[in-house]
Amino acid sequence: MCVSPFIPPVHSNKVISYTMQTRAELIEYELEALFEVGKVLNRSLDLQSALDGVLQKLHKYAEMQYGVVTLLGFDGELRLSAAYAGGKMPPGEVRYGPGEGIIGSVLEEKTTIIIKSAGGDLRFAGKLGLYDLDLPFIGVPIYSRITQ
Repeated sequence: MCVSPFIPPVHSNKVISYTMQTRAELIEYELEALFEVGKVLNRSLDLQSALDGVLQKLHKYAEMQYGVVTLLGFDGELRLSAAYAGGKMPPGEVRYGPGEGIIGSVLEEKTTIIIKSAGGDLRFAGKLGLYDLDLPFIGVPIYSRITQ
C-alpha cells in the first residue's frame, strides 16, 4: 500500500511533527487491519464466513465503506461471493464477464484499477446498487497458484 500524506507548505517543526505522527498513526491502523484480517483467515475454513469476516474487518479497521469479493467461476465469469455495504442488502446472484464493468475490467486487464470517483467512470456497471458514486473504487485481482 502506498501512503502519501498531505504535507502543508509551511515548514516548521510543529508541522513536520504533526505529519510524522499522522503517518505513524496511519501505518499503525493499516497494520492493525492486516492483523485482524489475518486472524479471520486463520480462524475459519468456511470460505463464505472468511470472506464476510474479511470485509467486516476492512470496514472496521481500514474504513472501507463498501466492498465485494467476486470469485472466478469455471465458465470464466466472476460471481459475487461476499459483499459489505453497511445496512444495505446486496442483491442475490450477480455475475460479471471479462471487460464488463470495472470489476470485469480488473479480470480482463489482470491489474489493479483505481478510480477517483466510481460514478465518473463509464465502465462502472452499478449492478450491485451498493456504492456511493462519489467514493473511489479500487479493484484488485488476487490470484491463487491455480489461476496464475
